[in-house]
Amino acid sequence: MSASPTLDQQQQALRNYPVNSPANIEGGGLPAGATGYQAQPIQTISHALGYSHIFSPTFFSETIISQQWQRMYVQGNQASLAKLRTETGSAQ
Repeated sequence: MSASPTLDQQQQALRNYPVNSPANIEGGGLPAGATGYQAQPIQTISHALGYSHIFSPTFFSETIISQQWQRMYVQGNQASLAKLRTETGSAQ
């Protein structure tokens, strides 16, 4: 049998580089949370293939092959990207 699930996750955390940074409040043309947060979209793709051969009730052979890929990067959160999207005219 073969399986090919894709798992998409979204994580958000306070930025801590170069020092701990609190999230901003709304003001000065920035929405609340526009600075101080980072988003980490994560995508995991897994595949597996297995084969079993039964020679007798007490003697069998099993082969399993599997692979997993994970992609993760850090970006600004939705509030911080909103102004950039309006300036560049991008829909996403």
